[in-house]
Amino acid sequence: MVDKERLTSFMDNTIAVIMTICLLQFQIPSSGQALDFIQNNLAYMIAYGLSFIYVSKAWYNQQWLMKQAQVVNRKIYVSCMQWLFSFSLLPVLATWMGRTMNLFDNFGLNSQKIPAMLFICMLYLWGFTYVNMRKAIINENPSIDVQPDGQMEAFRILGRPLWEIGTLVWVVGLLTSLSITFIYPPAALIIIATETRWDVVKKRNS
Repeated sequence: MVDKERLTSFMDNTIAVIMTICLLQFQIPSSGQALDFIQNNLAYMIAYGLSFIYVSKAWYNQQWLMKQAQVVNRKIYVSCMQWLFSFSLLPVLATWMGRTMNLFDNFGLNSQKIPAMLFICMLYLWGFTYVNMRKAIINENPSIDVQPDGQMEAFRILGRPLWEIGTLVWVVGLLTSLSITFIYPPAALIIIATETRWDVVKKRNS
């Protein structure tokens, strides 16, 4: 049996540290000009903002589930650590992509492909581990009310069996996203922003 309060506190502190590291990755120009700051950090600024939205939504959902959980065992602990591991890759990959992507150089067409593709893979991996963590908490605590757990559209699709068409479409979406990003690296930011915007629209219309 794992102490729920200690696990929740550990995860909260880890998330806070990761987001602080992300914030410290901004390059501060010595000129003091706002345009220099934007030029040096535009791609990373967008990646940071989109990642912050993902993190804040998932953290809220995770807190809601953990608050209702009565049982926190080894299975839940392992799933939480898997989610934190995928999340811990955010500062490295977001910074790598941000510093190798220059949106002012031919609209980013000449940017490095691998960092942008790995950033997308990291977010998809993060989605998988989140769904796994959510399932573990709910399965071990059947009395949890999951209705307020407003998870993202991608998470809802991931929660279905692999053979269902929804998940297959999601997998095709991942491969398509990687292919488009390989051709045009800044597409990684557009794809993530589109998914986030779609989730907001769905919530308003639900």
